[in-house]
Amino acid sequence: MGYRDFLDALGERESSGDYTVVNTFGYLGKYQFGELALIDIGYYTADGTAKNDWQPGHWTGKDGIGSKADFLASPEAQENAIRAYMKLQWQYLGDTQRFAGQTIGGLKLTESSLLAGAHLLGHGAVTTFLEGGAVSPPKDGYGTTITEYLTLFSGYKTPFRAVHSGAESIAGGPGADILRGRGGKDTLGGNDGDDTLKGGNGRDGLDGGPGSDLLDGGRGADLLTGGADIDTFRFAGKLRKIGPDTIADFTPGEDVIALRQKTFKALDAGAIEPGVFRLGSVAKDGDDHILYDPATGTLRYDKNGDKAGGVVTIAILDGQPALTDGDVLVF
Repeated sequence: MGYRDFLDALGERESSGDYTVVNTFGYLGKYQFGELALIDIGYYTADGTAKNDWQPGHWTGKDGIGSKADFLASPEAQENAIRAYMKLQWQYLGDTQRFAGQTIGGLKLTESSLLAGAHLLGHGAVTTFLEGGAVSPPKDGYGTTITEYLTLFSGYKTPFRAVHSGAESIAGGPGADILRGRGGKDTLGGNDGDDTLKGGNGRDGLDGGPGSDLLDGGRGADLLTGGADIDTFRFAGKLRKIGPDTIADFTPGEDVIALRQKTFKALDAGAIEPGVFRLGSVAKDGDDHILYDPATGTLRYDKNGDKAGGVVTIAILDGQPALTDGDVLVF
């Protein structure tokens, strides 16, 4: 669904699409503009009051609008105004744009959902809510929560795109979050709940926190910390792009290293056979494909076994835990 669909859906939710409506708090038209919004985009000037009382003499004449009645009678001006206001809100969101593409507390966040939340309660409320882990959602004067708008308006196409090339820091909340790194050196923190954390192209830091988490560093040499409870460290990208990652807190017999069969093609799906897993740094026969050096904590994959070449370092396990074949799973 496109940007026009988004704006029409927003107008339908705000006013049933009625350009002439004024609500009990003095908000105007299809998109329910207040004075502050129209001041920001140049239709009105500050009148010294905190209310939406729309005093004469403060309309600027933009788009030929010289009064409240003019604005309510002009669908064209209101459509121009919402496009200008969305552009400005996107700028106001600033660093909060980094949440586009994340799922926090079950809320799948996109550019359109962030804009809708900002339209309901302001960009500051969106930032505070998401940076607080998406708990205790704020409401407008009629009891509409920010979560309703973040959910209802997710997934529309807009002219705006979050740029994820820099280093970003994303923290989840107490629920089940899905956090993704992108192009920079990102920091992802799951906090409570059973979270999924996936790094991007940079040297990312992933920390699952309490809960049974899934961590996948993606490309680059990443730092993976599972935290409390049973965690899964997944390696699923292109073999030449994998790590080596550092796993800070692997607990044998509890945590799991999960290897994708399409990546690690010498392995069969399922539990690792004892003959495939070898303690040491060098394969001794053709079946030795998973090598773990307990002296250094280095986990390697050798696609060729005892033949030359084909060795890739998957991860370094801090503390040199006593890893066994039972700690590795192929999916």
